[in-house]
Amino acid sequence: MNLVRVLRDAGLTVRDERRSSAPGPFAPIGVMNHHTAGPKTGDAPSLAFIKRGTSTVPGPLTQVLIGRSGTCYVVADGRAHHGGGGSSVVLAETRKNIAPSGTAYSRGLAQDTDGNTHYVGIEIENAGDGKDIYPTAQRIAVIKANAAILLALGHPHANRSIAHKEWSRVKIDPRGFTMKWLRRRVAEELEDAMFTEDEKKFLKKLVKEAKEADTTALNLGRVVKNFRAHKENHDGAHTHKVTGTTE
Repeated sequence: MNLVRVLRDAGLTVRDERRSSAPGPFAPIGVMNHHTAGPKTGDAPSLAFIKRGTSTVPGPLTQVLIGRSGTCYVVADGRAHHGGGGSSVVLAETRKNIAPSGTAYSRGLAQDTDGNTHYVGIEIENAGDGKDIYPTAQRIAVIKANAAILLALGHPHANRSIAHKEWSRVKIDPRGFTMKWLRRRVAEELEDAMFTEDEKKFLKKLVKEAKEADTTALNLGRVVKNFRAHKENHDGAHTHKVTGTTE
């Protein structure tokens, strides 16, 4: 996957900082989001460190770094050392398009699976103290990058976007926004990319009808299944995959 091309095609500002990928298997099925815990000033002060790594964990330490300006610095197309150990439960949920129900720590999940194999990493430049504000341009870039990568992976479902803290019980990132917010915005971005305006109107009509029928049992998967049936019955067109969240 050429991440420079993927992100530029999504309308993002991209800087090509690619170096050799980390050795080992890489078959991503989702996106893992992080904060850098770097300095509070500068667009991408963590870039050099992410490219270099440490003596024990060599770079690249992510595939994509998103600066405060919204610029996406692509560090690697292949495997990177960003996810580390995490939970096979979360990996299974990702494969089923299910959002994690909380942090790995709060769920008491084991560290039994390598995240570097299964997720593309996005590092977001931020101090990670819960006080450093994410500029609007950066937030927009995070949303668009998540959606564009999921589309490129062939898994256009917002619940395949996860947080490092949902993956690993020893991590707290990213801080400063909720994953419920991010997944909702990524779902909207995927919808914009995948559906025509007429399709969006019909989908919203189905969602409204489902809510009115039973607000406690709204299942977007069922709604989109009905949408697919509508498309097949009316024009025989190829239908789209589920893009919404189940939270």
